[in-house]
Amino acid sequence: MDELDERLGVFEVWKRRCAWCGERVMFQNCQKEHLIPLSAADKIAERKKLFGLPEDFKIESFENWVPACSGCNLKKHTLVVDPSPLVAVIFTKARKLAPKARKIAEAADRDSRKGPLLAKFAAAVKVGDVTREEVFALYSGLRLPETSEEEVFHIAPGLDAVEKGGKVVEVRGVSASGHVGTISTKITNG
Repeated sequence: MDELDERLGVFEVWKRRCAWCGERVMFQNCQKEHLIPLSAADKIAERKKLFGLPEDFKIESFENWVPACSGCNLKKHTLVVDPSPLVAVIFTKARKLAPKARKIAEAADRDSRKGPLLAKFAAAVKVGDVTREEVFALYSGLRLPETSEEEVFHIAPGLDAVEKGGKVVEVRGVSASGHVGTISTKITNG
């Protein structure tokens, strides 16, 4: 499993929001943030005890990763946070969501088309060269956290997706020619 798969899993289970500020974040701007930073690896036993983490807790794991916007990740950087109610809530949520994030990442990793497509998608979004079919291919087949309500999330400038029942049902901002535009296009998951 590569970093893009892991980041996708974390991104989706946290509902595409930064764990620190709660703001929506686009996938290409989402960073996989370590609650206990890699710089604190030499003090992991101390951190586990301080946060009441299980003995098998690993720094490089879904239990220690949260999505962060670039601003929050830059502010935290290698800061080793002390226990506080906010940090306790974030750790608890990360541990609770870890199995779902892992499943999403594993599903993306198993599908040989998804890995290269994620890399292509991240690069293509930056230059505005994303087709409707590529967006649909990225999200089709992934089991997203199910919601009973429609939820609109921002993928890239001028490109939104509508999710309902754990599936992307509409991509907005894609023209009939398949390039980013202003036309709303309905999608049905097969």
